[in-house]
Amino acid sequence: MSIVIAIIGLGLLVLVHEFGHYIAARLCGMHVLRFSIGFGPALLKIQTQSGMLWQIALLPLGGFVQVEGMGDDEGDSPGSYKKRPLWQRAVMVAAGPMANLLFASAVYFALFASFQASNLGGGPAVASNVIASVEGAAEAAGIKAGDVIIAINDQKVARFLDIRKAVGANETLQIELVRAPEGEKLTYQPIPVEKMLSDVKPRERGAYVGWPTGLKSWPHIKIEVTPEETSEGRRLGVSPKMLPVGAENLWVAARLALLEPWLLFGKTAQQLWEMLRGEQEGRLVSPIQMTSIGADHVRRGWDAFLDLLAFISINLGLMNLLPLPALDGGRLILILAEAVMRRPVPPKFEQGLTIAGVLLLSVLMIWAIFGDLRALF
Repeated sequence: MSIVIAIIGLGLLVLVHEFGHYIAARLCGMHVLRFSIGFGPALLKIQTQSGMLWQIALLPLGGFVQVEGMGDDEGDSPGSYKKRPLWQRAVMVAAGPMANLLFASAVYFALFASFQASNLGGGPAVASNVIASVEGAAEAAGIKAGDVIIAINDQKVARFLDIRKAVGANETLQIELVRAPEGEKLTYQPIPVEKMLSDVKPRERGAYVGWPTGLKSWPHIKIEVTPEETSEGRRLGVSPKMLPVGAENLWVAARLALLEPWLLFGKTAQQLWEMLRGEQEGRLVSPIQMTSIGADHVRRGWDAFLDLLAFISINLGLMNLLPLPALDGGRLILILAEAVMRRPVPPKFEQGLTIAGVLLLSVLMIWAIFGDLRALF
C-alpha cells in the first residue's frame, strides 16, 4: 500500500507541473488541445465544446499538456503558441516549475501550521538527541530507534552535536538513555527558535522548535559502546531525529512557507553547480529508487511523506529549468535567442535540439534504472 501511495504522490507532482503550464496557457490566450493524466493509450476521453480533450491514459505516471503550435504542429490560429508574444510564451513555459514551487509552499504551510515541519531557513532545523535509526556498534549494543540519549560519560547531552563531539573524543562510551514505556510516545514543548539557535535570521522570527519533554518518568538505561573506527573517524551508528518546527500563528506559517522553497531551491542549485564542477559527488536517482524512498517516508508518517514531496517538487522545478533541450529551461533559451535575433529559431534546428535532448534524458534515465536493477540483483 505504501508503494501505491508513493507512486500516486510522485505522479501528482508531475500533474502539478503540467497544470501550471495549462493555467498559464489559458491565461495567455493559447489554444490547449489536450490535457492528459498519464501516458500511452487513452482509457477515457472527454471533449469540451471548445474542442479541448481531457483524457486519462494507461500509464498513470504524470501527464502532459498539448498546446497548438508546439512541437511539429505549427498552428495558424491566434491561439497558437508560435503566434503569441515572446513574454507570454516565456510565462507559459516557466509556469510549470513555478507551479512546483507553489505546491511546495502549500505543503510547507500545512506543516508549519500543524507543527510538523522538519526544515527551517532552507535546511534542517535542529538535530536532536532523539535517535531516529541505529546500525553498527549502536545497534549491537542495544540502542533502539526512539531512544533519547541524555548523557555520555557522565556529561549531559542535549543535541546531536553533543553526541558527535563525545564520540570523537572517547574510545569507549558510557551512554545513559531513556526509553519510552510500552504505549507511550515522545511529546514536544514549543520553544521560540531564537532560544535554540544563536544565528537566527529575521525571516525565521516567529518560528518554534519542539523540545522533547516528559522524559523524567521514563526508565533510564545505561549502555557501554565502543564506536567503530573508520577512515573518517569514530562512528557510533546512530542518526538523529530532526526536531519538529512550527509557527507562532498562521501569518508566520505563510511567511515561512513562501520563503522555504526558494531557500531550498537556492541550496539545491548550489549543490548541483558544485557537482558539475566536480567539487562534490552525486548520482542519478531512478524512478525505482524514488518510489522506494517515497514508500519508506509513507511508512514513517504523513508529515515525512509530505515533506519529501515538497522537496522533490522543488527539485523537479529546478531540473526543468536546466538549459537542456526538451526541458523548460531549453525552451526559455530558445525564446531568449529569438528575442535577441529578432526572428524565430529555424524549426528544423529546434526540432533537432529537442530530439537530442529527449535522447540524452532517455539515456540518463535508462542508466539510472540499470544501476538500481544491478544493485538489486
